[in-house]
Amino acid sequence: MRTDESYEKLMFDYVKNICEEFGPREHCSPAEIEALKKTGKILEKYCDSVEAEEYDCHPRGFLGYIRWFIWFYIAALLLYWTDWTWWLGFNPAFLWPLSIVGAAMIAFAFIVLFLQLMYLAEFVDPVFPKKRSLNIVGKLKPKGKAERLVILGAHVDSAYEFTLSSKLGRGSYAVMIAGIVAAASLMAASIMKFMGILLMGYPAPLWPTPIPSINAVIYQSSSLLRAALGMLDPQIFLWLVGAVFVFLVSYFFVNTRKLALGANDDLAGVAAIIGAAKYLSQNRPERTEVWIVAFGNEESMRGSKRFVEKHYKELAERRAYTVNVEMVGCSSPLVASTAEPMFLAKHSPEVYELLVEAGKAKGIPVKTGAMPFGGTDSANFSRKGLLASALLRIGKETEALWHTPKDTPENVDAGKIREALEVLLEFVNLVDKKK
Repeated sequence: MRTDESYEKLMFDYVKNICEEFGPREHCSPAEIEALKKTGKILEKYCDSVEAEEYDCHPRGFLGYIRWFIWFYIAALLLYWTDWTWWLGFNPAFLWPLSIVGAAMIAFAFIVLFLQLMYLAEFVDPVFPKKRSLNIVGKLKPKGKAERLVILGAHVDSAYEFTLSSKLGRGSYAVMIAGIVAAASLMAASIMKFMGILLMGYPAPLWPTPIPSINAVIYQSSSLLRAALGMLDPQIFLWLVGAVFVFLVSYFFVNTRKLALGANDDLAGVAAIIGAAKYLSQNRPERTEVWIVAFGNEESMRGSKRFVEKHYKELAERRAYTVNVEMVGCSSPLVASTAEPMFLAKHSPEVYELLVEAGKAKGIPVKTGAMPFGGTDSANFSRKGLLASALLRIGKETEALWHTPKDTPENVDAGKIREALEVLLEFVNLVDKKK
């Protein structure tokens, strides 16, 4: 190995000290900002320059809307059963268009989910309070002319607790999927009901055609559709069961009132890039400049997004190689991420294959694979066509710590962080030697 055990102490002490001094670090909170500033002070010991890049965002916009979904579902559920309004003295024949209103509400919720969570847009962000945070950027010059650029990143903020994940483990994902299916099913049923009533329902707007065969088809279709609707309406308990799943996902999957301590996710990653900064300050690459970046606001993916917006032209022109380091302080296998489907991001083969090669050179296994759930700051780079991947650990040990109260320094293994550090250093070496 290039490093010795003193690096393990340096990195573990960083994780422990940040946790003890600042505790959980919600995005854009004073704790996050002060932890970032302290990280910058540490990097000043090793980097040629360190800058704090401030930015504005609406951090609650990333997940804050999720709890709207339960109210959308309840409203859509009530609008679906306009037939029952005769109990209140209303004629349902005049209220059936409301079923499409319910479907539209659910569809709007899905559109917001797609734009905010998967597309990483800021569609509803202005509804939430604006706050300020920062990214810390440390730069290390090479021995000679800087012909290449490598960015090693990690995030300082800690995550909201996934309450269902803490209680149910992998079973929480089944609950989440059930909630999505329940909402989608209600939307589909509402659309079907609306179309059925519109075409051949209460006061059917279609007159008989001159062609008997077409009339027969309409009659048969109407009979089948009415039978289908007749089966759906009495099954109120199915929608109520679906509401339970939607409620669980919307209200309890993410607990925005409680944060994990974030020792492994992702102070372990920050510790690794601090270790890289120390080593590279004493062992400069020949022609590769290295930026050490501590991101804020990874929980809402806004910190890295602002960084890419600010530096995109330079990163693209210099063909920068970016590796974000995530959750490397536990015993799950090291993985070079090939894609992050949740964020619609495909990473650069040139980067993740170099990470695998770096692992082989150091005798540290690095697999490749797409992230099954969630994502990293690398998504904001790859979505813009920049060369990026993530180095992280994926497995049962990671899942046990991820967004749970167990993510504490006591469950972080400094030796595992050092393995990730060795891979990063060899990665920089391989980039430096590329023709």
